[in-house]
Amino acid sequence: MELKNKLDNLQKELEKIKMDPKSFKSKGKGKGLVFGKVNRFGTSAKNYGYFGDSTNNIKYNIIYDILLDLSNHLNFECTTFQINYNFKTLPHYDKNNIGNTLIVAFGDYDGGELNVNINNEIEVIDIKYKQHIFNGSNNLHWTNDFVGNRYSLMFFNTKKIRSHTEKN
Repeated sequence: MELKNKLDNLQKELEKIKMDPKSFKSKGKGKGLVFGKVNRFGTSAKNYGYFGDSTNNIKYNIIYDILLDLSNHLNFECTTFQINYNFKTLPHYDKNNIGNTLIVAFGDYDGGELNVNINNEIEVIDIKYKQHIFNGSNNLHWTNDFVGNRYSLMFFNTKKIRSHTEKN
């Protein structure tokens, strides 16, 4: 129940802002924000390779504090957080991630299950207010259709950030 309360609190804060449009590899519609450490995410093309804090950490500091609290609560160490709003992903691999991703969804919606292909078997996972850990760089994954307003939250590590922080 505590996770649901934390996610409901996050949703209240997210509803106060307009989610900035992001370009995604998939051809779905939706909006997203990136927090934490970033490389090319959240920066302009001229800053490709930049390693540092996302500008969203400061711009939406209350949301960032909630994300840090959630990461601690879920006992999942990560470099980066991605929040998607009403975004249905097509089948894809997270080619820039390393290790596991923790995902959870929340909001007022029906459907939207996570599909993960593990050894050619499709797992359909209900992640509404439920955390799930999987390796998105190794396993093809996507979102089922949904109706309503759906947020999804991913906690992950990127290859470049993790290797950069380990060197310094």
